[in-house]
Amino acid sequence: MTTLPAISDPGSPFEAQCREAVSELQASLIQLYDSCGVDPGTPQDVARRFGLNKTLTWTLARLVNAEDPLAAASLVPGRGSIARVVTAAERLGASGVAAARVREAAERFETMANHHVGDRSELELALDSMGVGASEALELSRRLAFRGNSGIHGVQARTRLLCAVVMPGDREDRIDLAMISGYVGFRRLRRDSLWPLFKVRSWGDPKEPVSTTHWQPVDGADPNGILPEFRRGYAADLVETALPGGHEYVLQPGPVGNEGAFDLFRGEVLRNGANRYASAGADERTGELGANITTPVEHLLFDLVVHESVAFALEAEALVFSRIFDQGHATGSGIAERLPINQRPAMLSGRPPALATPLVPGYSEMFQSVASRLELDPTECRAVRVEMRYPPLGSTVSMRFELPTRP
Repeated sequence: MTTLPAISDPGSPFEAQCREAVSELQASLIQLYDSCGVDPGTPQDVARRFGLNKTLTWTLARLVNAEDPLAAASLVPGRGSIARVVTAAERLGASGVAAARVREAAERFETMANHHVGDRSELELALDSMGVGASEALELSRRLAFRGNSGIHGVQARTRLLCAVVMPGDREDRIDLAMISGYVGFRRLRRDSLWPLFKVRSWGDPKEPVSTTHWQPVDGADPNGILPEFRRGYAADLVETALPGGHEYVLQPGPVGNEGAFDLFRGEVLRNGANRYASAGADERTGELGANITTPVEHLLFDLVVHESVAFALEAEALVFSRIFDQGHATGSGIAERLPINQRPAMLSGRPPALATPLVPGYSEMFQSVASRLELDPTECRAVRVEMRYPPLGSTVSMRFELPTRP
């Protein structure tokens, strides 16, 4: 499996100067607290003794205890808040030297921010864009983009679901694939919005598709794959449009807002659709399944359900790519195509896996229903989950795993 390097450059002048400024402010605040006999790790006590807002003292506690100064930069209070902290500490007997050091460190931080990015709001955006350290990376930008894209395109949804199933095929060297894909709380913000609801990408390696067979609706689904018994809300009108290698289903005009909101899911299966073992001649020896983000959504719920006989797929890593890839082609391996969003798949408990979540009402029942049509025993399956807030529009969230060598 390809391991890609980190995206941000820790040696850049901005990052180095930001780390240095925050580190100095952290050290000076600790010295200030020490000089007046206050423990910064007890924010409620600090709020009482300093006469300050608890929110501010909790923020300061997180700031001084943060291990990564760059990740802590967004916690630095504004000038006015720092001034109130220093004044309160001086009333409790803090030394003039400690107080002056905090003021100087705070001013140095502001100077650094103004020099590199202009102001605090731009600093927060720059730090968010770098994806500093956590799964919440870019969440501020993603949330703003969700609102903007919802208004621009006139549609949005509460949850995008992709449940990808990997199970043995009737050939020893092949794997069957199945998907439950859909939306919860899809609604228009403009009556005349036309929007493609479903696009399906095949699974392939970097050179060619692993299969030329077509995805088929699961038993009992409508011809377009929709699971009618799990359709809720407004009866959305969809028009099928042919695409190279597949089809898309386009939402037609209808009521705005909650009046026209609906939940809609499709179930598909691809028998013997992918190689079970790594190919000796391929540059990449991985398999992957991807969720294309083609609609502004608040949540992505991406589950990879794996039969115990192909348990290697549970070792999947999650990658977020900046574009949607053509059908039948694998996602890229170049660093330029990746977004700095770090999501670690979480193992779900139980057999059958505990899929239930408020993000998708009736999800467990729907999976059990589809599994029975696939003749799949859920008690023989395990699952990993990626849950992401505000996935970027036009991106691909991929679960990639290493294929074993043929015995």
